[in-house]
Amino acid sequence: MDFPTITLASTGEPLYIQIANQLRSLVATGTLAPGSQLPTIRKLSLFLAVNSDPVIKAIHLLAREGLLDIQRGRGTFVIDPLPDQSGNLRKRELISREIAEETVSKARTRGVAPEDVVLEIQSIITGSTSDEH
Repeated sequence: MDFPTITLASTGEPLYIQIANQLRSLVATGTLAPGSQLPTIRKLSLFLAVNSDPVIKAIHLLAREGLLDIQRGRGTFVIDPLPDQSGNLRKRELISREIAEETVSKARTRGVAPEDVVLEIQSIITGSTSDEH
């Protein structure tokens, strides 16, 4: 199968999130170009050596985000992203989403409430300290 490499790790992060993040990154970098057809769920599961459940969950997540188009009987395709007002592709949005998902997953793995992380990020942006909340 001629498909880009996706590496899954034993980080405690759910497999579907890892798969979604890597597919999102492949789309953002143009490795998976608009109009590209993804392998079938079965082939992708075999390629990744995982059960089909996390693959299905990742594909549906990306479809809800508007990155993939699932066409029953035809396959799953990368959607041609619409340019934003500045003419740039949605790359910034994709990267921001990936960072946010990784951060939330990492926080949960370490037993930290994602809401606490949001407060810390806001304090970093505004230049205030955690004690000022």
